[in-house]
Amino acid sequence: MRILVFQHVPVEHPGAFCHLWRENGDEWSIVELDAGQVIPDLNDFDLLVAMGGPMDVWQEDRYPWLGREKAAIRHWVQGLGRPFLGVCLGHQLLAAALGGVVRQIRYLLALRRQWRLFNGMARKSRSFRTAQKFSP
Repeated sequence: MRILVFQHVPVEHPGAFCHLWRENGDEWSIVELDAGQVIPDLNDFDLLVAMGGPMDVWQEDRYPWLGREKAAIRHWVQGLGRPFLGVCLGHQLLAAALGGVVRQIRYLLALRRQWRLFNGMARKSRSFRTAQKFSP
């Protein structure tokens, strides 16, 4: 299988997927959109994977490649009818590309009070994000 990966920042890479793809004998190409790489001809691929990133799907003024990416995803899914995997930002891009609404949660604190998962948690909590360096 030939896999095309849209990557948005270096730390949001397809790491663990690459190990599986290698074991399966698949080939993949990573397009680093944030680095200005151009989306190749989609007809050369069997699967499209869009990784995560810290940006929001509506920030096309700050990240102009988001519009081109959403158009490519729309063509991939609707025009070509091929399989797509979106991780975090990637699945939000799919929703936006197909006409869905993606927006920030404005009332997370109110929701936290309703979810049992957060019972006993302080009103303000620290969180962190981690990533490992990866070379495919």
